[in-house]
Amino acid sequence: MANEFEGACLCGKVQYMVKGPFLRFFLCHCSRCRRSSGSAHGANVFTRAANVTFTAGEDKVKRFDLPDAEQFARAFCTECGSPVPYLSRDKKVYVVAVGGLKDFEGRKVDAMVHWDSRSAWYDGALEAPRKTAADLANS
Repeated sequence: MANEFEGACLCGKVQYMVKGPFLRFFLCHCSRCRRSSGSAHGANVFTRAANVTFTAGEDKVKRFDLPDAEQFARAFCTECGSPVPYLSRDKKVYVVAVGGLKDFEGRKVDAMVHWDSRSAWYDGALEAPRKTAADLANS
């Protein structure tokens, strides 16, 4: 597996490079990650602060620190709203949404965290039929 990955927001105005090694790769099912991702979980890798470099559009990044949370934050592109890497409050670790990384393959998820907080529908979703883009185009 490569040790360096390109990343970008959906519109491409924010671009960055992320280097490993990665400290962990979590799928987080807490209500905050579900709400902020609009999905069943957040999917994030964690790497040391020196391992993330913005190559374009850093001025387009907005950060939100949840006031009543000790750790929770989000950063996003002000143009398209896509999540982008953000520095932990102690400034030691970058949290990087895996969906923004190009060709991020080969690394297995270390854990599904806050499993007891998962959505009630999630377990059934794991058993739902799998459809490809071609399947959908032909239906």
